[in-house]
Amino acid sequence: MRRNDDGTVAGEVAAKPKKAGKNGAEHTLRRRLALLTLLPYGNQAGVCARVLTEKLNRDRYACTKRTVERDLEEMSGNRVWREVGIDIQWKIDPSDSKTYLWAHMGPGKPLYLRQLSGEDALLIALMAQELQHFLPKSVSSVLTAYQPRSDNILSLPGHTDHGRYHAKVRSLADGPLMHPPAIDDNHVREINEALLRDEQIALRYRPASRDAEHDYRLHPVGMVKKGLFIWLIAFKEEDNRLAEGARTFRMDRVISVRRREN
Repeated sequence: MRRNDDGTVAGEVAAKPKKAGKNGAEHTLRRRLALLTLLPYGNQAGVCARVLTEKLNRDRYACTKRTVERDLEEMSGNRVWREVGIDIQWKIDPSDSKTYLWAHMGPGKPLYLRQLSGEDALLIALMAQELQHFLPKSVSSVLTAYQPRSDNILSLPGHTDHGRYHAKVRSLADGPLMHPPAIDDNHVREINEALLRDEQIALRYRPASRDAEHDYRLHPVGMVKKGLFIWLIAFKEEDNRLAEGARTFRMDRVISVRRREN
């Protein structure tokens, strides 16, 4: 029996390779979604394709480095991915000019395959407007990721009613109209994290009745906005014992704050 160079019997036509079909497309999508969960975001350093490939293979997504590179190139260059909340970027590795480091764009966690409605966008805008001082960092980062898309949707012709509504409502303090005192956002974030994790804090504070600064060890139990001011509610620790009754500390008088282990 005489065979051709491709291994087929003489006179027969070589079989065409089968297309990946539905199963192949599903596998590609699953791999790409898994890949997205491995990319850092915010100020974190990017990750190279080699490391991503190793992690995917450990998670049983059998693939090569070149496959991962193609996935990243496709998702970063195709606007369809950006329209559903995926926006990734690359930077050249400072230690190796031939290596790209990949990460999600923006300061917060990305949104996956979620198109915001006008109602969603309005809700996010109102939350950012009214609750910005009362969110732990982990929650704030999620809200930060939503805001650019929310603002964009509220500016679209089909959602002008939601955009106008957002401009019509505000929460105003009682009393004379004036600007609230400046508050250090880092102080607010630290205290919110302490409240979230039931941690103690070391607080340096300038009381209204004194010029000198004072150091306190506090057990925070809450934070309240009343009028123009935001107040921390906490129990003061003295001689390794909690003083009776909670005290209030105005956030604009805080000099520094540091979380402590209980």
